[in-house]
Amino acid sequence: MNVDLKKLGESLKEVFLNQEKFEMDLVIKEFNGADFLFFYIYESQDDASPIFYFILSPWDAKSKVAPQGAQVFKGGKLIFQTDYTEYVKIRTGLMDAFALQAIGKDPSNARILYIGAGGVAGWSLRALKTYFPKITNIDYKNETNGQLIFEEIGKEIGVKTKFIDKPDFGEYDYIFMHTNSREPVLLEDDVQKLKDGAFISIFSDKNEAVLDVYKDATILVNWLDSFEKESDLIEGKSKGIIDPTQAITIRHLLEGGTLPTKHHIVFRSGGTPMQNVAMLKYLMMKE
Repeated sequence: MNVDLKKLGESLKEVFLNQEKFEMDLVIKEFNGADFLFFYIYESQDDASPIFYFILSPWDAKSKVAPQGAQVFKGGKLIFQTDYTEYVKIRTGLMDAFALQAIGKDPSNARILYIGAGGVAGWSLRALKTYFPKITNIDYKNETNGQLIFEEIGKEIGVKTKFIDKPDFGEYDYIFMHTNSREPVLLEDDVQKLKDGAFISIFSDKNEAVLDVYKDATILVNWLDSFEKESDLIEGKSKGIIDPTQAITIRHLLEGGTLPTKHHIVFRSGGTPMQNVAMLKYLMMKE
């Protein structure tokens, strides 16, 4: 799939910096043996007609598949529609590199570990190489299928990928977590070993890291709504582990803000309407 990740990043930056133009929400409806996820976004256009963005995803327990579709309307007309399933992986995978660029950190000469080697991790690796072309080596751990494809992506873009069965988290400067694990992978003992200044990205509620990872950490989020929508952040807040008033948003960094200095950085990236809008704007621009 041909996607210019730098241009997608420019689209994402524009949307993050102009959030006040958008009204957006996520609705999840549960039925008997099925879920229905529905993003809806309204973009005001000054004197012009507003733009309506819709992302929908039906999931059923029998097929265990959740395809996604997207539609965009303006001026009473359908102006764009597409199968959005793969694009979810792309816009999610972009976030590791996008966040590092916003922070001003360059991982080129650092030790990098991927936990998970599926579709999102593959796009994350592509984006990392696109934004930081001097990267040549990464380690990874993966428990399920996907290793061969992940390694092929590495060869394609000039990054040597090395499988590590039992990684020592304390050896790494950057840890990107893209798992389907049902149990936390980063445990209490691992958190204690984290390097001073380490960067950890987390994309799943409770299945990637224990809540202790947020202690003595600078917490970076896509937007402050994450503290009302992501179950690990909600639990951490209720237990006094996380103080949302001390968190930093991507927008703050894009506007020239900086990160406070703590032991390590946790980038908690949940799926947001802004990422979907940015992806759709990019796709419409290509046409």
